[in-house]
Amino acid sequence: MTDPEIADATYVEPITPEYVEKIIAKERPDALLPTLGGQTALNTAISLHGAGVLDEYGVELIGANVEAIN
Repeated sequence: MTDPEIADATYVEPITPEYVEKIIAKERPDALLPTLGGQTALNTAISLHGAGVLDEYGVELIGANVEAIN
């Protein structure tokens, strides 16, 4: 996922709701695949969902839904 030939952008940042929200606001992705970041990414996805960030930016969770993660 960090291959510059494949990725549009690569971020080396902490996986926290605050940082991920900033990236979502900047990049405006269609979807978020939290299953590639371990438990930290899953927890961050749940936090972003609970705070309404994913709905605010129209980001779909793919690979696992909120119910499955909880």
